[in-house]
Amino acid sequence: MTKRNIILTTAVLALFALMATAASGSKGAGRADAAKSRYYYYEGLRQETEGNTDAAYECFKRAWRLDTENLEAGFKLGVLRGSLMTANMQSGDSLRGSLALMRRFVDAYPAELYEGMQYGYAATEAEDSMESIRVMSRLADEYPDRGMILLLLSQAYHNSGHTPEAVEVMDRYEKLEGKSAALSLHKMSMMLESSDTAGAVREADRLIATDPKNPDFLILKGNLYDAVSKPDSAEYYYLAAEAVAPESGTPKMALMETYHAKGDSAAYDRKAYEALLTEDLDRDEKIQLLGMYMRHLIMDQSSADRGAHLFDVLLQQYPHDWEVLEFASRYAGYRKNYPQAEEYIGYAIDQNPTNEQLWRQKMYIQVSADDAAGALRTYEEAATKIPLSRDLRVYGAMLMHQAKNYSKSLEIYRGVVADIDSGLHADTLMTLKDVRRDISMEELNMLSDVLSAMGDVAINLGDTTGSYRNYTNALEMNPDNALAANNFAYFSAMHGGDLDRALQLSSRSLEGENANNPTYLDTYAWILFLKGDYEKAREVQAKAVEIMGDHGGDTEVYEHYGDILDKTGDKAAAIEAWKKALDIDDSRNDIREKIKNAEKETQQ
Repeated sequence: MTKRNIILTTAVLALFALMATAASGSKGAGRADAAKSRYYYYEGLRQETEGNTDAAYECFKRAWRLDTENLEAGFKLGVLRGSLMTANMQSGDSLRGSLALMRRFVDAYPAELYEGMQYGYAATEAEDSMESIRVMSRLADEYPDRGMILLLLSQAYHNSGHTPEAVEVMDRYEKLEGKSAALSLHKMSMMLESSDTAGAVREADRLIATDPKNPDFLILKGNLYDAVSKPDSAEYYYLAAEAVAPESGTPKMALMETYHAKGDSAAYDRKAYEALLTEDLDRDEKIQLLGMYMRHLIMDQSSADRGAHLFDVLLQQYPHDWEVLEFASRYAGYRKNYPQAEEYIGYAIDQNPTNEQLWRQKMYIQVSADDAAGALRTYEEAATKIPLSRDLRVYGAMLMHQAKNYSKSLEIYRGVVADIDSGLHADTLMTLKDVRRDISMEELNMLSDVLSAMGDVAINLGDTTGSYRNYTNALEMNPDNALAANNFAYFSAMHGGDLDRALQLSSRSLEGENANNPTYLDTYAWILFLKGDYEKAREVQAKAVEIMGDHGGDTEVYEHYGDILDKTGDKAAAIEAWKKALDIDDSRNDIREKIKNAEKETQQ
């Protein structure tokens, strides 16, 4: 029936309801209200058909209030109340009230299939599994060939903790629809949840008996044993699956996981190699396999060279596939074979020159290889081939800064600011009122980061006024920008600013997840040092050094620590800290001079 016909039908029924009202005018108010109730019920159906849920709800509510014996109206009211309340997260009591409205209809008409299933599902959603079981069991007896009823009934039993009954219902469903791996897996999962491992094994055996040569069924039983921590039994069935399907990669991948769990790296590598040679795994699956392999290498801290031959196999199969080349490049980068990584990513770019991610990866590889100049050339080449995203332009500006091309770095940053909001002027102090109204939070945060970076560049240009302005603007856009707060604090302290204000900014940078950031702690300690609070500075800087020890080292942090220790009279510890600073950067002759002078003083 078309939408138009439904509307006409409900309108005709409503007209009959009005005629009945007129004909029974002298028969009492009860009949009149009942007729009005029918009218509002049919009007509610029309509104619901039109998609006007709120209007339909009001009609059904009026119909129910006029005649509480209008069970159809009560049912529809309960359905809409339940859906609206679920959407609005209303109380369980209200939801149960909606179910009560629906229940009167369902119990009055127990053979109504659609309404009964709707009620049973609603009861499950309201966590009243026993009520769902009551109604769905009745429907299952009435309609024994309806599989959906059995699925809902099984779920209700499972939710109520009656696993054997849930499995028994699934057995009935299986007789209707036939046996399948998905169905057996579902039953096995329910059994395992109730700790019925033996039942799950029997279910797996019944599935295998239907087709003993089906590798998927054998793998399923292997997975079952793996789930209950019986790796030897799991391996047995994976090997059985491999025996019946030697050209399939799936059993080999399952065996890979088993050998990895056992710590048998030789068997693990062998199966990975065999899986890559199979034809039934497509390219994406093979890349996924190698991705899993790489993750295991990283997690196990294994030799990065172990899987080199595996990537060679994949490259031989797909020598001109840019995604394979990109993946091989990442693996070579992980092995710190940067020339090879750059070669592979170069080939990938040749195949797909408009893919920005490939250009970005090439830049990352070059930076990892300490080839900042090469990364800068890649950035400039990419700019001639594709429109660069804001993120990549910011990365390019960072490379320009690192290369001491401060003017070019500032130019790129200014362009990004204009791209985010063309109405902003980076050379003036800004307020949030100056920003376009439809700016997103992500854009606002990026704007703050860019302005903070412009403050860093301005320092190198000797533009202290510009640094102050840019840091101020950065914190105006995002007061929680910890990096901007830290850099502003350090800039202020080192350029004769208000030390109390600098200490407040530094303290702000150490809030929340940044409380143990060694760089930010170093700034805070150094400002305390400049303010003359040497003991507190020593305490904070010791914490920074301790934390930083787990993440490498920083010359300036150790130098500051030495300066603070020297000021507190611990020259031996100060000399040790300065020596650590020189271990990181042995070009610092000024630190050598500090060590020399301190050693002279200790000998006097």
